[in-house]
Amino acid sequence: MSFGDRLKKLRKEHSFSQDEIASRLGVNRVTVSQWESCRREASMSYIIKLSDLFGASTDYLLGRTEERNCTVSAPQADDQVLRYLEALDAKMDALTAELTELRTSTAQIGELVRRIEDSETDIRILKKLAAKE
Repeated sequence: MSFGDRLKKLRKEHSFSQDEIASRLGVNRVTVSQWESCRREASMSYIIKLSDLFGASTDYLLGRTEERNCTVSAPQADDQVLRYLEALDAKMDALTAELTELRTSTAQIGELVRRIEDSETDIRILKKLAAKE
């Protein structure tokens, strides 16, 4: 059973909607839907939060065991590691946005280069025509 299948099963067992899960985790409903359909992977910080929410081990959520029970309760979780993972998530989001910007800029530069090349071709043609006259 995949992570998405286990997440959906636990969500339904706890009578949560995708919107409720999204609200509790601070993500949008589409993200939860994508996790459940395995079109997107949840980061470790969200897997830990889901584990705490459902009282299921991260190993269970990830399909590494059939044992659901957590051996560590939420208050015992290492807050420093969780904060570090959340900071990594934020950095990843920022880098993704930067990459998207760079791709847009690269496409714009490519278009500008094509225009310059077209202009240079036009100038060569005009020079040849002028030389013939």
